[in-house]
Amino acid sequence: MDSRKGSTVLWGLVLWLVLLLGLVPAGPARAGGETAIWQAGEAAVEDARQQGRVGPGRQVFLGGVATFPGVLRLELLTLPDDRPGPGRPFAVYEFDTAGGRVLRRDFLDQARVATFPEGRVAIHGVLRNLPGYILDTPGFAGGFVIWAEAQGRVVATDTELQGTTAWLLKGVPSTAGTVVIKAKIRGYDLLTLHPGLVINPAQPGGTIGGIDVDFHQMSPISRDVRLVVQSSAPAGGAGMSFPNGARARVTCQQTGASVDVVSANGMAEAYLSDIPTGWNMQFLAVNLDQGYHWGQLGPKIIPEDGGSAYTDLIQMK
Repeated sequence: MDSRKGSTVLWGLVLWLVLLLGLVPAGPARAGGETAIWQAGEAAVEDARQQGRVGPGRQVFLGGVATFPGVLRLELLTLPDDRPGPGRPFAVYEFDTAGGRVLRRDFLDQARVATFPEGRVAIHGVLRNLPGYILDTPGFAGGFVIWAEAQGRVVATDTELQGTTAWLLKGVPSTAGTVVIKAKIRGYDLLTLHPGLVINPAQPGGTIGGIDVDFHQMSPISRDVRLVVQSSAPAGGAGMSFPNGARARVTCQQTGASVDVVSANGMAEAYLSDIPTGWNMQFLAVNLDQGYHWGQLGPKIIPEDGGSAYTDLIQMK
């Protein structure tokens, strides 16, 4: 870096810090330190240029400003020259108000997972209308993964379920700008819980609420299930449990889907459509002509993958 340019930036930082602290009057142009803050923004933009972060066809300008004891935080925004708009987060600078030192310089458009120091928030939401077959699964929280992304980078993954229906995503950087909240829930496709949640960089902590997941608005990954109902063999003078011509009803107990079948040679095939995958299902077969004969399959997890029907066996007792 050119030493003369470095000296210019250093003296610029010293000047606006002196003005900001009120050690030298700024004259009529000063209004509550605004002139000094804009000078700080110009110095940060110049520093970003010298760091090689501002390329041609790109404008960088001052966005949010926050003050903390001994620290001034500036958010820089960026836009292409030919595209109007409010700008997207470009960098965060923090300066020592006592000595003009750059304490922090985070460029938010780097193509890697960022590490952010202090200044993190949590995001809270509720899992509404959660299906009973999920709630009835021991340790069902292991089937949920929720994370936050900012500009293509994963910035937070520390999620915990509180009770059975509330979730908390912790450690979201307050300087991440706009974050997308995504989730992968077993038995469901990739979900976007919020397409663009704006994080206030001046908020040093706290919890953002109201990001709920309504399972009534979500369609699980489903699969057709083919169940072969098989009779027991005659034994000890007892007849078959599912003899030829006997009728049986096969039901998925979690969804209520059912189908009637008729035995041929002591067996029948039952097809159930759109059975949820990824979670425990139970299937019941009852002989409609002799109700004391029945068979059960499960708890059974139907795999998500597979373009064909899932096949299994129910033995009629």
